[in-house]
Amino acid sequence: RKSACTSDLNVLKRCAAVRWDPDREDITFFKQSAMLFGTYYTVRVAVHRQFLPTPRHPTPEVPLPSLTICTSAARSTLNLLEVQYRRTGAVSCPLTPPHAYLFNACVLLLVGVWGGQLSKREQKSLMDDVKRCLDLFEQLEKT
Repeated sequence: RKSACTSDLNVLKRCAAVRWDPDREDITFFKQSAMLFGTYYTVRVAVHRQFLPTPRHPTPEVPLPSLTICTSAARSTLNLLEVQYRRTGAVSCPLTPPHAYLFNACVLLLVGVWGGQLSKREQKSLMDDVKRCLDLFEQLEKT
């Protein structure tokens, strides 16, 4: 059974005007699409964050793939912010400083490393993404 968020994402992907396309030529549509998908990933994390394992509750009461969903959303956010920075020299996010989106993505990737039952390869991949976050932080500091 599909979740409402997944259904919403499928609707967004079918709509050509707002579909995320990192190579979109029209910069206005590019920025709007980036903001829309960035907001989508943020909402997805907000919905699932409450089900993440914590030191007090290492096994959530409701068995959902929340850690995987949050980690995936964090990676998508990072990819989106990197493309936006590379294309425009800036990162714009609705109602939130871009550093907050990036910080949240980085923290969620670290939670994925620490909280998941991952292979060494998966851990390395997540740590590589954390390094990408830190590199983007460094670039944003200069702007």
